[in-house]
Amino acid sequence: MALSTNSRRLTAASGIPPSARRGRWLSSPTESLSTSWSSSCLEFFYTGSKLTLCVGQNTERKDKNNGGTPMLAIQTGSTAQVASQDPTTWKTFDPQPGSDILIFDQVSHLRHTQIFVRIVMIDWASNFEVDAIVLDEDAYITSESFIRSGPVPRVLVIGDSITAGLAVPVNEGGEPLPFGTLNTFPFAAERILNENTTRTSIEMSMISYPGMCLVPPTKEEKEKGQRDGMLEVFFWDSPWSHKGGEFPSLSPSAVIIELGTNDQFFNIPSERFSKALVDFIKALREWTRDSIKHVWLIPPFPDTDTTNRELNIAMPQFIQTLEETYGEEIAFKICDLPEGLTANDTVDGVHPRLYVHEILGEKLAQFIETNLLSTLP
Repeated sequence: MALSTNSRRLTAASGIPPSARRGRWLSSPTESLSTSWSSSCLEFFYTGSKLTLCVGQNTERKDKNNGGTPMLAIQTGSTAQVASQDPTTWKTFDPQPGSDILIFDQVSHLRHTQIFVRIVMIDWASNFEVDAIVLDEDAYITSESFIRSGPVPRVLVIGDSITAGLAVPVNEGGEPLPFGTLNTFPFAAERILNENTTRTSIEMSMISYPGMCLVPPTKEEKEKGQRDGMLEVFFWDSPWSHKGGEFPSLSPSAVIIELGTNDQFFNIPSERFSKALVDFIKALREWTRDSIKHVWLIPPFPDTDTTNRELNIAMPQFIQTLEETYGEEIAFKICDLPEGLTANDTVDGVHPRLYVHEILGEKLAQFIETNLLSTLP
């Protein structure tokens, strides 16, 4: 794009500090930033009157069967809480490679006002690249972390299509998720918890992808349609790369594992699932440098395509095995959000309806309040 005389262009990596990147972002040799994981976001306070996002050439919709979910959502407001609380003010985009997204355009009253900006990849089926940002000559970006009065507890969700925000098309009996992963219960819980500005807020991150099992498949299982296991995929730089990436740890204090629905569909035995859990926690602890103090297991969701309940029944045994393995270093609990759900609560026999995500978000918010926030000094 052509620059005006009072504008400057910064590469994404130099203009957006690491502390303003939530989720999994990779930096390229040309200093672009890219992500392939839904819910990854760039969030900062902006002081200026013009701000443009320059979309990189590697931006791509990887899977067109995504239920019509847009690629990006942009939230703005006077604070992070204000920006996130009113979905009617959120804007969505399906940017093309090489295009520009105008966030602010010469709004004179903004020049000396600090505005919070959050740019979220809300689609599980895309790769999004930010090449550069264009801003006023005298504008500046401040990471939200420098504004906070203290550290914020980080919660990492690891899951499958239910948390990734898979939208079942309307013509298949489904309903749209207008804001993709932001409509799912983890981010509903985050909004509920962060409404209360009198106490510590939380920061939710996610690594989820449709079809994920926890347990890696054998060659024979893969030939029968079983997808890759999150035990391996979690450490890839994208769901499609099949290679590990160099990305910083999210340093969560709590991890929510929403996996097992697909494992149960493929009849993975509880013994094998239990071993994979132990191995996964070990790998996560190494990756997070032992920041994890809580691990919460969400049991498999009801699925009308199977009568198998082996993993649901074995949940208490999984907790016992993890406690025997790791002692008191980590607090393990079952977070039974699916309890009481029926096929009527889903769009297709497994994926919760939009209003059900809100109900689950309320339950999760209460669980986090009780098991994490109330324990903080």
